[in-house]
Amino acid sequence: MINYICNRLKKNKITEINSSYTINNIYVDKISKYLYFNTSLKTLSLNCIEIKNIDKLAESLKYNSSLEKLDLSFNKIKNIDNLAENLKFNSSLKELYLCNNKIENIDKLFECLKCNSSLTELILWDNK
Repeated sequence: MINYICNRLKKNKITEINSSYTINNIYVDKISKYLYFNTSLKTLSLNCIEIKNIDKLAESLKYNSSLEKLDLSFNKIKNIDNLAENLKFNSSLKELYLCNNKIENIDKLFECLKCNSSLTELILWDNK
């Protein structure tokens, strides 16, 4: 299944990925690789799959120009330094859901909002 999804991402033939597609945290880095220059994906929901590290996903957001909604809720994310830094350069993401994680450095995210004009919805409840 993951190879099918990545192939569709590579060919810009998919607009939504939901963690219900049997995606687990092992495949997040693989999906991230194809997000760099994908122009079709609008929604990426990777909630409830116990993600801990989102560094590669965060890096892809610096270059991606199509993703509008990213849901990383109900995972085990602690550090969002790279996410905050790369969101400064992203101009497409409108909705970001990070609720119910273990984020310790939320202040970094607020700092990036000074440079990001596209993000209109940010959900952060139930973090440290």
